[in-house]
Amino acid sequence: MRAHGVVDSAAGLRPFGHLGWAYRDRADFLARAREYIIDGVAEGQWIEFVGDGDTLRDELVSLSGVPTSDIGVATVAEFYEFAGDVVDPVASVDKQVRAVETAVDAGYTGVRAVVDATAAALTPEQRAAFARFEYLIDQKMSSLPISTVCGYDLGRMDKTATTELVCLHPFTNPGSSLFRIYADGPSEFALSGELDASCVAVFATTLRRTLPLSAARDLRIDGRGLVFIDHRALARLDAVLGEVGATAVLSTSCLVAARLSDIMTLRNLRVDPVGEA
Repeated sequence: MRAHGVVDSAAGLRPFGHLGWAYRDRADFLARAREYIIDGVAEGQWIEFVGDGDTLRDELVSLSGVPTSDIGVATVAEFYEFAGDVVDPVASVDKQVRAVETAVDAGYTGVRAVVDATAAALTPEQRAAFARFEYLIDQKMSSLPISTVCGYDLGRMDKTATTELVCLHPFTNPGSSLFRIYADGPSEFALSGELDASCVAVFATTLRRTLPLSAARDLRIDGRGLVFIDHRALARLDAVLGEVGATAVLSTSCLVAARLSDIMTLRNLRVDPVGEA
């Protein structure tokens, strides 16, 4: 089972860990960047520092204990592939995979990126595309030597907008998202955390963006990390599966899910009770 959880620091996610971080204070994000970079350097990884604006290199230099060698600095526009002002998910994933291959060929153990992705996710259209990228790149991260801390600025995006993207990471910071969707082994995706009325709309939006990316129509969802799910979220998962012409088995130790499935009419979803991970 892939490691996951809510963390208050970017330190210790070694050798790799995909972290979504919603922030209000730039200094907070830079502190996390410092932690993440220091760990990556210790692991022998090539580092990328990515964001928006012309102060990136100055910010990097300001991080105590962070070397300036073996670290690339790039803007969001340079780091991703775009179609107009929207990230091209597939082309961007391909670009990152090539970057891993290049780094490994050069003797590094992999790639670790610190990315403030806010500039690529300001509009609904941009967020829809970037959510697809996050989902696809996390699938690669589950098997390739690459990981990223992805920052989203709450001063430029509202809480719902940041949650739409932070939820697509196995690791998140406190208060950023109640639930997490991420790649894990043979399952289509893993689902962990809590799903209640406060986040069911974001959950549905995320499913509509990501489920069509799967070539399979009979899906397995690893819900062993699911702590709670209410009837609204379970019904919404069932409904979105129907919208995309898919069915799924949710394997979970969450007793609420099993009990609800016994009394609800779920046409596209079956809950399979399993032991705790």
